[in-house]
Amino acid sequence: MDVSLLLDQFEGHWQLSRSIEQERATMRGSATFSRVENHVLLYHEEGVLTLHNGQAVRCTRRYKFLAQDESLVILFNDGPDDGKTFVELAFSGGATGVLTAVDKHYCGADIYSVVYRLSLPDSYETDIRVSGPNKDYRAVTRYTRD
Repeated sequence: MDVSLLLDQFEGHWQLSRSIEQERATMRGSATFSRVENHVLLYHEEGVLTLHNGQAVRCTRRYKFLAQDESLVILFNDGPDDGKTFVELAFSGGATGVLTAVDKHYCGADIYSVVYRLSLPDSYETDIRVSGPNKDYRAVTRYTRD
């Protein structure tokens, strides 16, 4: 699969809706993919996280998406892990119109089990299950083209 073609389909503006079940929290916001090089997109999300007690918190996150060989490599692009790899995704499927990739990210003793389901160019979903001694939650984010 030509992963650089996926970057073309990610580029632009998206609306996002995130559910963090165990925390009974939701996030609404937007994400933008901006091309900075031929095989590189910058991802920037911002939104409002609403906690179970009703408290609302503004939040942002940045990643760098790189097309490398047959994989989509996602790097942290902010905070203390800036420049480090989050996940490396090799997509398969497509017969049903949905491409799927999975990977794991190890953060100390905690494990992030990451699934990307792409129904590009109109939508995609991330499903991240975090487990370990410090964290235990599942965050599902649905993206729709803005």
